[in-house]
Amino acid sequence: MKDKRKVNLDEATLFGSRDNIEEAFEYAQSILERESKDSAIYFATALMVIWNTLSTKYDIYEKDVAE
Repeated sequence: MKDKRKVNLDEATLFGSRDNIEEAFEYAQSILERESKDSAIYFATALMVIWNTLSTKYDIYEKDVAE
C-alpha cells in the first residue's frame, strides 16, 4: 500500500454525510425515488452526501489497473 497514492476528497460543507457508505447510498436512493425528477438540486444533494461520506469516513487510494 506504500506505493499507492491517496486520493484527497475535500468535504463540501454545505451538505451532510452518513456514518458509512451504505447509509449514504440508501439516503441518496430515497431522495431520488421520492423527489421531483425535474430538479437538479435533488440529484446534487444525493451525490454530495455520498461524496462527503467518502471524504469524512474513508481513506481512498488509487487502484492499480493494468493497461
